Amino acid sequence: MRDSALKSEYRNARKSRAAIRRAMIDLLREKDFYEITISDLIERADIARSTFYAHFRDTYEVVNQILAGAVEEIISLIGQSGESTAGKLEEVSAFLSHDRDLYSRLILEVDIRGFLSQAKREINIEDREKAARARAAIALIADFYIDSLSGKSPFALNEIPSLLAPIIESLLSEEAASASAE
Repeated sequence: MRDSALKSEYRNARKSRAAIRRAMIDLLREKDFYEITISDLIERADIARSTFYAHFRDTYEVVNQILAGAVEEIISLIGQSGESTAGKLEEVSAFLSHDRDLYSRLILEVDIRGFLSQAKREINIEDREKAARARAAIALIADFYIDSLSGKSPFALNEIPSLLAPIIESLLSEEAASASAE
């Protein structure tokens, strides 16, 4: 009996967090992040203020969790084995295109580079040179997508895979690694 009560409590907490994240996403489509208040979120999510504070400290933490989920999904897409570099980047472009307005707004209003720094730190490759190349690849990919989403790039999201794939493949290739070692 105790186990089922814990599972129910956990399920309710997950539902509350998801409702708060959905409310934030909906509100971001309507107004700037800095205009969104906790009162807006609790009203939209239809939860009590205490429920909000049981899960989040402030609106920044909500949006950070949304961004962390997006970054995690992108890293997962890039990390898929068996698919070509261009295919992986096409998946990333499709993911970002699906909700382009949201990601464009988040990039303009929130510092996403902190998430990217964390993603680069989490690369677990023992060979220092390979790890450095992987970090450089992530930085290059991120810069292209961030610039495209923020309107600072002449390239559309769907153009990025064909532009970046050969560069990334060259950067990560064994031949490039052995040439730099000489």
